[in-house]
Amino acid sequence: MITALILLSSLSYISIFTLIKEHHHTAWTLASLGFCSIFNGLFYQPLGILINGAIIKILGDYRALFYGSYLRWRDMTCILTTGVIGLTINATDEDYLGTILLVIWIIGMLSLSVIALSSVVKPATSNQLSISDDQAPLLLKNARNLTADQGSICFPTYKPYSIFGEQLSHISEEDDSILDRMITTEDSLRHVPSYDSNAPSFYSRITTTNEELHHYYSRYTEEQQTIGEIHNPVMVHAYALALLPLPSITDPLVALLSKQDDEEMEEELFPRNYYGYSQQNNPQLIQLKCWKMATLNFTLLLLGTTKALLNTFLFVYVYSALGISIVDITFLIIVHLTFEMLTHFIIEKWYIHKMNLTFITTFAHISLILCSIIYPALKPNYMSTHIMLIGLQTLQAVAFQLIWSSGVDQIHVIVYNQYERMKERARASLLFSSLGPAAGSIIAGLVLQSDLDDYVLLFKTSVAILSLSFVVSWGWASND
Repeated sequence: MITALILLSSLSYISIFTLIKEHHHTAWTLASLGFCSIFNGLFYQPLGILINGAIIKILGDYRALFYGSYLRWRDMTCILTTGVIGLTINATDEDYLGTILLVIWIIGMLSLSVIALSSVVKPATSNQLSISDDQAPLLLKNARNLTADQGSICFPTYKPYSIFGEQLSHISEEDDSILDRMITTEDSLRHVPSYDSNAPSFYSRITTTNEELHHYYSRYTEEQQTIGEIHNPVMVHAYALALLPLPSITDPLVALLSKQDDEEMEEELFPRNYYGYSQQNNPQLIQLKCWKMATLNFTLLLLGTTKALLNTFLFVYVYSALGISIVDITFLIIVHLTFEMLTHFIIEKWYIHKMNLTFITTFAHISLILCSIIYPALKPNYMSTHIMLIGLQTLQAVAFQLIWSSGVDQIHVIVYNQYERMKERARASLLFSSLGPAAGSIIAGLVLQSDLDDYVLLFKTSVAILSLSFVVSWGWASND
C-alpha cells in the first residue's frame, strides 16, 4: 500500500513540475495542473498518515510514550532537507529550484520505497525498542530496583506497596503479632475458591511446608513462561492514531471515514464507560457539549484559513514585495519548523492541560494578529526586516502549534465517549489542515486577482478572520 501511494503521488508531483516549466500556460495546461495537484493531495497526505499508522503499530502499547519522539525525527529530517535545498541554491542559482526539488523528491521517495519493502509491521517488544529502566513506567521502574529477600524466596512476604519503594504500614509489614491479636477465628473466614485448587490459600492459617510451596511456585513460574512465549502482542488499530495525546494536524484524518460498526469491532480501543451514558441522559450537558464543539470547530476552520494566508502566501509576499532571496526564505522555513517542533516537545513534557486555556487562546490570537499587522509594514533592503521576519515566524509557529494542541486536548474534556472523541478529532483535523487552508487559498486568489501587489488587503483580511476567531474561541475556552 505504501509503495502504491509513493508511485501515484510521485507521478503527480513530477507532472506538476513538468507543466510549470512550460512557458505558455493554456487552458488545457492549467486544467491539467489543477488535476495533478488534486491527484497529488489525494495520495500524498494519506501516505504520511499510513506511515504514522505503521509507526504506532510497531510501538504498540508504548505509542503514547514514544510517538512524539518519532514525530521529532520527521521534523528534524524536514529541517535538514530544507537546509540542503538552501545550501544547494546558494551554490548554484535560483533558476534551478524546480530541478533541485524534483531530485530531492525522487531520492526521498526511492529511499522510502526501499524501507517500506524491507520492513515488516509488527508490534515490537521493549528490548527491540531499547527501552531503558529510566524510560519505564513508575511501577515497572521501581519493581526492577527491588532486591529479593533470600529468606523469603519460597514464601515471599506480602508487601503491596513495596513497588513504590515504601512500606505499607508498620502493622502489616513489621509487626505480624498484631494480626494474631485480632478477634478473628479461622472458621469465620469465608473461603474464596481459587483458579487453581492446588494453590495455597491466602485465607488459610494452616502451615504449609516449604516443599509444597516451592513445588507450586516452580510450576506457576513455568506456566507463566510458557504463556509469555506463546503470547503474541495484539496489533494496534490504525484508529489509535487519532486518539494519541498530541497528534499532528493530519493524524486524526485516519478516522474520518470510520463507521459506527467499528466501535463494536474495536472494543479494546473504544471501551464503554459510565460517563458517556451519564452525559447522554443529561440534556444540559448535551447542549453544552454541542455548543463547545461547534465553536471549537469554527475556530479551527478560521485559523486554518488564516494559516494558508500567513504561511503559504507569506513567502510569495516576502519574495516579490520585500526582495527576500530563496536562500533566506529557506532559513525562515527552518525557523518555523524548528519552533513548531520545540513547542510540541515542551507541551508533551509539561502537559497542555496544566496550562490556562483562556491564556493560550488569547496569546495565540494576539500573536497572529500582530504578525498580520507587522508584515505589510516591513520595508525591503533593511537588516531590521530580516530580524523581524525571524521573530514573527517564531511567534507564528508557536501560536499555531499551541492552538492546535489545546484544541485537540480540549476534545477529550468535552466529549466522554471514546469513539465520538475520535470522530470529533477527525473533523477538527479536516477543518484545520484541509478545508481551512483550501478556503484561505480561494480567498487569497480572489483578493489578489485584481492586483497582484495588493498584499496589504490580504493581511487585513487575515486580521478580520483572526478577530472573529478570537471571539468565537470564548465559546470553548471559557470555564463556564
